[in-house]
Amino acid sequence: MQPLHLFLLLGFLALGASTECTLRQDAGELLDVGYSTSEGTGVDEIEVKMKDGGKYEGLLEDGCPKRSIRKMKMEVDYKAEGTENWEPICKKNLKLSRSCTENQLYPCTTYQVKVTVDGKEIEETFKVGPYYSDSTITAVLTEMSNKHYDEYTSQQIRFTSTENSVAIQPLNICARSAAVTIYKEGEWEKLEELRESGDLNEILIQNDFDADEKDTVTVENLEPCTKYMVSLNLFLNTQTSSDYAEAEEDFQKPDFTSFYTMPDSEDLKNEMAGLNHESKELNWDFTAFFKQDCADSDPVETKVILKVEGVDEELDMSGEMLLDMPECGAQVQLVVKYGKDALNWTKTVTVLDQFVNGSHVPVEESLEIDENGDLILTTDACEEVSEVKLVKLGSGNHTVFPASAFPMAASSVPWEGCSSYQVKVKKSGAWHDLAHVLDKPGWAQALNKMTLSFTETSNDSVTILPSVKCGVGGIRMQVECEGSKEVLGDEGEFDDHQTIDLTVKEELGEEEETVTMAGMESNTEYACKAKLVNSDENNTESAWSPTFKIMTATTEVGATALDPDAETNAEEKEEPTTKATEATEATEATEAISNAVDGNSRTVEVEEATDENVLGTDNSPRIYHEDEVSRMEDADSSNDNTQDATENTNDPSKKSGAWCVVPASVLPIFLFVFLFG
Repeated sequence: MQPLHLFLLLGFLALGASTECTLRQDAGELLDVGYSTSEGTGVDEIEVKMKDGGKYEGLLEDGCPKRSIRKMKMEVDYKAEGTENWEPICKKNLKLSRSCTENQLYPCTTYQVKVTVDGKEIEETFKVGPYYSDSTITAVLTEMSNKHYDEYTSQQIRFTSTENSVAIQPLNICARSAAVTIYKEGEWEKLEELRESGDLNEILIQNDFDADEKDTVTVENLEPCTKYMVSLNLFLNTQTSSDYAEAEEDFQKPDFTSFYTMPDSEDLKNEMAGLNHESKELNWDFTAFFKQDCADSDPVETKVILKVEGVDEELDMSGEMLLDMPECGAQVQLVVKYGKDALNWTKTVTVLDQFVNGSHVPVEESLEIDENGDLILTTDACEEVSEVKLVKLGSGNHTVFPASAFPMAASSVPWEGCSSYQVKVKKSGAWHDLAHVLDKPGWAQALNKMTLSFTETSNDSVTILPSVKCGVGGIRMQVECEGSKEVLGDEGEFDDHQTIDLTVKEELGEEEETVTMAGMESNTEYACKAKLVNSDENNTESAWSPTFKIMTATTEVGATALDPDAETNAEEKEEPTTKATEATEATEATEAISNAVDGNSRTVEVEEATDENVLGTDNSPRIYHEDEVSRMEDADSSNDNTQDATENTNDPSKKSGAWCVVPASVLPIFLFVFLFG
């Protein structure tokens, strides 16, 4: 090669080396890489441009020949973070300034962007998204349609239904708010009508991007075994319940998804299982229930369980078997349990719940009083009775006894009068009524503690008010008052052994509250008692009540003991005992005695009785209790043998009744007339 040619070649090489184009060290800072901002913030589009709006040749160092720049290209590529393959966005001549864009991106994905100029990559790798990382932007979609949203399924929002409700849980939706509309299949054309009537289920869901698990919203009052359609509206910006209906959604998918509510669990009881108590054969088949579309749309876990006497046995979905029952029988339950794990929801349905007898023959339970007066409790050996309750009919008053206390004497029970009682027994913690009622079990004891009140009295009667009255048909009360009165013997003197019986008996009618004892002797002490007679039990009689004593009123002056009702106008007189008056008194006494023998009633003056045991001026009775009665009887026995004639004439209250007072001076005349007539 000639020296000249060699010199020219080296000159050209040197010139090319001195004019080589290079990237600026801060080239990455000169680029604006992010979401599109042509109309709001388009979070579905990446835009690359020069920050100053100039040409991309600004990325090169100064001095790069224009001829070289025209031949140079800028290439922009992107990929989703975490993926391997880069996808091209654009290839631009450095002499251009127009932005480089790529749309149809997913706003919730983080993208990486790299820029290469004439084969040389800018060191900085740019990141774009997700959109919700910047709370200051107002996000929009640049395209009405987005392939990523178009592919939304129930993987983005979970719908888990029960019989009458559905639980809605956002999983990974790319929106701050979502409006879900639920309607029955075939009602799309009626949505406005349903919305106006308030029958449309519309729910606004807020999506918290920072939450590990999203909140669940439940829609109630859905119909069982029904197909529901779901329309979805997405809002990139947060909406409130008051304004979302007027806001324009960023994305809408009318046929987003659908779901079925579960079938009515009561259908499991409709002839899907049967139990023959005679043969003990059990059969069941629940296949049809769970093969329905509304039960088979989501994964459902099912179990069929047989429970006998606390023992569980898992069964197939259908089958038949003979039950091996214990002697005393047992409660048999056939239970179907099913649920959805995604919702943590289970449903338990007891299809059969029946008691099935074993070989034991049931015994009728009862509580009765035997011939010895004992309460005998009869129970079934297969049913444990822990307590017995006796409930008084009409009042609810009751007494509870342990079952172990029987048999027991009926007299030991605190019966209330002649009331009847319902018998209840406690088994397995619950009270059960026995079929029969104890009919007036305490009637014979009703008078054990009875007292008698005397409301009125006179010289020949007394009105008694018993404190106990049965007031039921078939039982009547008898009251008996006994007294005695001394009479004169053959010698004209009082004889302790000659008395007349003054017994008075009356019966208290069912409608009566009191009983009047009439035909009594005046100024006489009576002992009264009562008993009950049950005509429904062959006139069985109760024991006598405790005895009470009473004194009848004193006969008025002028009335004889045999004629206590005779009227008298005589007044008590006291005159000096002189010979003249004695003769007059003798004459009057003779006439009185003569008239008494003839049976004629005359008035005779006697001294007024003053004994403390006689009724007072208020005509009220004096009642003696049993201990007083005993002391009085002892005293009466002693006094009868020691009293003289004068005491008897001065004390009209003694058992002998009221007698005429005869002066001692005329006693011989009295005896003469009495003996010889």
